[in-house]
Amino acid sequence: GLRAGGPAAKKIGVSRKEEQAAQLAKKQAAKNLHPRDMFRNEPYSAFDDDGVPTHDKDGQPLTKSSIKKLKKDWLKQKKLYDANHPPPATSP
Repeated sequence: GLRAGGPAAKKIGVSRKEEQAAQLAKKQAAKNLHPRDMFRNEPYSAFDDDGVPTHDKDGQPLTKSSIKKLKKDWLKQKKLYDANHPPPATSP
């Protein structure tokens, strides 16, 4: 049957609880990742002022659609980060 070894087969040795703990840890790490740094470990060579990649690892400019997609991910990360790191209150 199809159940034996398809891509939907569960990973053996990882319990649901461990999986959830890993997801939670990933979420917590994401809350503390500054949006400017989120693409630093990716294969890009140039970034705009916000840290959004503009050129690939070979120095070629990224397509407008690629930049748009990265910008969308960046905005999502910025909202998450800002929600968990409110700016310091300035007293008059």
